[in-house]
Amino acid sequence: AATGLLVPFLKDADQALVGHALAALGRSGGKEATKAIQAATVPQALAVNQAQALLDCAKSADPATAEALLAGLTASKNALRIRLGAYGLLCQIRGDRGVDVVLSLLAMQDAALRALGGQLVPGLPGGTATTAKLCGSIQTLPAEGKAVLVPALAARGDRSAAASLQQLLAAAGPQRAAAIRAVGLLGNAASVTALLPLATAKGREAGLAQGALARLPDPAADTALIALLKGNADVPAKQVAVSA
Repeated sequence: AATGLLVPFLKDADQALVGHALAALGRSGGKEATKAIQAATVPQALAVNQAQALLDCAKSADPATAEALLAGLTASKNALRIRLGAYGLLCQIRGDRGVDVVLSLLAMQDAALRALGGQLVPGLPGGTATTAKLCGSIQTLPAEGKAVLVPALAARGDRSAAASLQQLLAAAGPQRAAAIRAVGLLGNAASVTALLPLATAKGREAGLAQGALARLPDPAADTALIALLKGNADVPAKQVAVSA
């Protein structure tokens, strides 16, 4: 009943009134409200209001209907805030398949969309299987996407990512500092060997690597450091082991 009362206002000459009607229909949701919003011809100034109303309808729609709406709302013609909201909701709706949405975001040229992909990584369902898929993209993502993904994996907190992140320690590059921090949060005994060359080198990364060694969460890392002290490691390496 409320939808029927609101629909005529979509044709009103008062743009403010049309905007309020769009917002109310979006909050109401349902098939009739969605159809009315889609059918409305609004001035360009209200295009974002119309898109927001459809986004609101998608939030209460069944998954199939929501995905159909979101497919249009993620298009580049829409305002950035609409696209961000649409991608976030699409990721939520897809559950374990949301990781594919995130990977597409991380590969995009728009920095805000890449950032959204990074924000979604920690909350993705699917456990280690999802983490493995994210890690599998590390080598294929553009540098900008990789720079977002590495700290996002650290924030996700799944230690199964450590081995993939350690691979980034071998080569100098813009991602190595972030990888050092991430390995310090997620690493294990094997991370001691990976971090030690950086920790005994010179420069800013040495301090980062030393801090990462001290933060390694795996108790086995302490055992590896003790073995290093008892073994035949060189003096700088033993000094780093003591400080860790």
